[in-house]
Amino acid sequence: MTSTMDVLVLAEDYGLCFLDGAIHEVRLNLEEPVARRIRSLLKARDGSVLIEFAFDKSGKGRVVTVR
Repeated sequence: MTSTMDVLVLAEDYGLCFLDGAIHEVRLNLEEPVARRIRSLLKARDGSVLIEFAFDKSGKGRVVTVR
């Protein structure tokens, strides 16, 4: 893995990230176990879920941390 990015999750398939000095909308394509966990956390925390992604050299991202 070469770089990481934090995404503020607004829904199981949508979030925001800060990149190159600007805020960007991102579409999330999460595997069902992770999406289920995100749905549960969004309900319990009133929308305060942050995901950290790590990207490999090809640009493929993997969830590293959910907080």
